Parts: sequence; structure tokens; C-alpha cells
Amino acid sequence: MIGKMSNSSIKGSKKMVVSINNYLSVTDIGKILDVSREVVNTWLRKKYMKYAWVGNLRKVRAEELIKYLESLGNSKTAMANFKRDIENYLREKQEAKK
Repeated sequence: MIGKMSNSSIKGSKKMVVSINNYLSVTDIGKILDVSREVVNTWLRKKYMKYAWVGNLRKVRAEELIKYLESLGNSKTAMANFKRDIENYLREKQEAKK
């Protein structure tokens, strides 16, 4: 089970929604990056990103996804776009829960 998280933010980002909602499911990552769940599961099996089990679901911190994307050598522009997309997705996800 995942407990409370301390305040943190994605490096280089102005603001970030901070809470348990900073964890992304395999489906969330697939939607953000426009890849299949199978691709994301393969990345997790190969330990490209750290994750936590929540019940029977794998959850990845947004910061871990950013680290993985940076490790691929993406340009600064691409990274800025990824960070924006992740932040927007998390914001929309949180607003949908209200």
C-alpha cells in the first residue's frame, strides 16, 4: 500500500499536483505516450522504471517516468513537452475525481 507522499515536483517544472495521484497506471502511461499497455508492461518487466504494486496494479511515480524519458536522450524541447503532457494528464485526472 502506498502512504502519503511528501511535497515534491518534477525537476524543471513550475507546479505539480502533489499527492497519491502522482502515481500513473500502466494505462495512464500508455495514454500519455501513445503506446500500448503491453509496451509499458515490458518496460516495467525490464526494470526501466521503478514502480509500486497497489493491489494487483503497477503504479509508477510521475518522476520515474520523467527520469526514464530523460535516459532515452530526448531533447530539451521533447522533455518540456513530456512534462507538460504528464502534468496536464494528472491535473485532468484529479479534476475528474471531484
